[in-house]
Amino acid sequence: MFFDLPELITGLRIGQMDDIYVHPDHRNKGVGRRMIETLVSEGQNRGWLHLRWIVPGKNTPAVALYEKLAEPDHRKSYVIPIDRVAGD
Repeated sequence: MFFDLPELITGLRIGQMDDIYVHPDHRNKGVGRRMIETLVSEGQNRGWLHLRWIVPGKNTPAVALYEKLAEPDHRKSYVIPIDRVAGD
């Protein structure tokens, strides 16, 4: 899943990829790499400044692939859980 979003500092567009999932039967066959390459190509067509995504650090095989294809970002991600029941 990906989104075409505005980049707040430059006003340009960026790609935000939420997740890549490759069925276990098809892993280690270059499918994830081709998915990213396809999205980079789409980003070139759309004039994106960059493509970014957030990676669970414990997903070692995925991280190994991402480090071959991309540069680590300087940002960290934080989450504050919101109790949805409390507002009802």
